[in-house]
This record gives sequence, structure tokens and C-alpha cells, in this order.
Amino acid sequence: MALKLYTETQLKNWMGETGRAVIEADELPMVEIISNGIMSRFENVLGRTIEYQADDTEEVIAHGNKLYLCRFPLIGVTSIIPQSSDGTFDSDDDLDTDSYYIDTDNGCILKNSGDFTRSTIYQVVYSGGYNDYQATGDGYTLPDSLVQAHMMQFKYEYNRRNDLGVSGQNSSAGSISVAPYGLLDGVYDLIRPLTRIKMRSA
Repeated sequence: MALKLYTETQLKNWMGETGRAVIEADELPMVEIISNGIMSRFENVLGRTIEYQADDTEEVIAHGNKLYLCRFPLIGVTSIIPQSSDGTFDSDDDLDTDSYYIDTDNGCILKNSGDFTRSTIYQVVYSGGYNDYQATGDGYTLPDSLVQAHMMQFKYEYNRRNDLGVSGQNSSAGSISVAPYGLLDGVYDLIRPLTRIKMRSA
């Protein structure tokens, strides 16, 4: 299930029809395609995965004393296991939690002393990311700037859903493909501060 950056009330307002009680069922596929396409482009620009997931597994190569993970802010790390010579990951090799610490906001695990082993793949099981808008959960609260950026881009694309040359998913409410649209300048300015900052190795 894709991360939702809107409530139904907001959605009706963005669609310019505040008097309606509900979003019609035949509109939902198009709405979700627009929203999911925007989120995908946000993640491509930011170089990160935004949606919260518990116990996600990722295999990464260290950058000196750092392991950069895709899904952040980080909530917690369950295990960090270096790949053995036979290509497997043995739970007996799980790193001691006292040997590293977490940079929550930057999606990074840092070794307390020295570097991680060069050219070694580490399997990391961790939890991180943001909750749906106005939802409660174990993830972090979505930044207002991300919600505003999504609203701006959604309104732009929804209002042009029937433009000449737009094709893709068809429904009785219209036809849409996210491909013709880039991110608006104002949208890019809003999400750019959420890009990961990679630090130099110690």
C-alpha cells in the first residue's frame, strides 16, 4: 500500500469540488495513479524511501565508518550482519549494538570506532520512514513541506488530466499518465531540503 499524503477532505478541496460528500469510486484509480506517481518522483529526486516500514531488510556496502540506508528517518535497527565468505549472512555475526550508533534524520549508521570492513556487504534489518498523513503509527510524522509539495503537484496534474497527449490509465473520470509532467519549481524547492546529506568518512 502506497503512502498517502492527503485526507479525503483535502482531496475534495484540491479537486475543486468542496461541496461533494465523497470521492466517486470511478475517480479513485486516477487519483491514486497521480498521487503514487508524484511520490515516486519525490523519492527519485530525494534518493530515499519515504513510507514507513518495520523490519525492512537492506544490503549495503559501507562508506568508511558509515552505512547509508534508503528508508529514513530511522526508527531502530534490529541487526547488522556482514556477509561471510560463502555469501551468506549468519546471525551469529550480528554486530554488537555498542559498536555503532544511529543518525536518525540522515538514515545513517555510524561505527563508534574505526571503519566497517571495506568492500563487505552488510545486511541491515531496520525500521524507518513516515506515517500516512495525519495517521498514527510507529513511523515519523510527515513534514508539512512534503504534504504541501504533494498538494501543489497534485492540483497541477489533476487539473490537466484531460490535456491533449495525456494517456495511460483510463476511467470514466478521465485519462492520466504522470510521464509528461516534471516537478514544478516551487515543488522542487519545498522537497529539496529533505535530500540526504552524505558526510565525509571519518
